[in-house]
Formats: sequence, structure tokens, C-alpha cells
Amino acid sequence: MICQFNPCQTFRKERVGGDSSGVYYWYEDGPLIGHRLYRERRKVEVKRAKVKGSNVIPMATYLWETVATNLDEFQNVTEKLIESKKRVEASVGKKMKIDMLPDIEKVHKRKERLVKKQHGDALLLDNFITVDGLAPGRSLRDRKPVTCTFGANLLHQML
Repeated sequence: MICQFNPCQTFRKERVGGDSSGVYYWYEDGPLIGHRLYRERRKVEVKRAKVKGSNVIPMATYLWETVATNLDEFQNVTEKLIESKKRVEASVGKKMKIDMLPDIEKVHKRKERLVKKQHGDALLLDNFITVDGLAPGRSLRDRKPVTCTFGANLLHQML
């Protein structure tokens, strides 16, 4: 069982809306997976048995699609749903714009700030290493050897 190692709440999604034709929207906000919007399409087919007196057998099929996973996708999907002629989709779009997008924007801005801070820290560390002379600089092999001519005269005078 999957819930044995993880709490079942981590696998639950919030149903945002749906209609009588079998289209449902689900929202997931988890610490591991982040923000996601799914669309579920249910299709139920009723097959009648050929033998008299037997029961009707309903066959259900489920199709799940990931609609949005990042801020840009959420903004695009929200605009499309709000502009939709279907009342249910328009209400889902409005709910997303009011309830979900502000939270997703906050998380996105927080991530951007963290990336900028990490980039700044990396640049500072690179500059610190270069200043201390630990970074590769000018090669010492290119320098000419030093010759001391004044030392030879002193050496002869002492002998």
C-alpha cells in the first residue's frame, strides 16, 4: 500500500470544479510536487447484456491530463478558462484567479529571490577566491629567471 510510507494526505487533490459531462478539474499543492492542475475526463458506457434478465454492465474509463505545472501555464490556463463559453469552466477560471494564482505567484517570487541570492553568493565566492590568489591567474612559467650580477663581484672579493 502506498500510504504505508507516506501520509495519505500527500496524495489527495482538491476538486476545483466539474460538470455533468464528466470533466473535472483537480488542484494539487504539495511540498514535493508543487502546484499542479489536472483535468479528469470520465466516460461511462452502458453495455446491455445479450441474454434476457441479465444486468446492465456500465464500463467507466478515466483519462487524466496535467494541465498546468508552473506559473506561466497556470496564467494561460486561467485566461482560457475565464474566456470559455462553458459556465463551469469560467467559474473554475475565476476560482483559480482568486484563490490559486496569488499563492503560486508568491512561491514563484520566493524561488526567484532564492536563485538570485544563490547566484550572488556564487559570484561573491568566485571573487573571494580570485582575490586570495587561489584561482588560476598568470602562469609563473612565463616569467624570466632572475640573474644577480652584483653577487659575483662580491664573491671574488671575499675569496
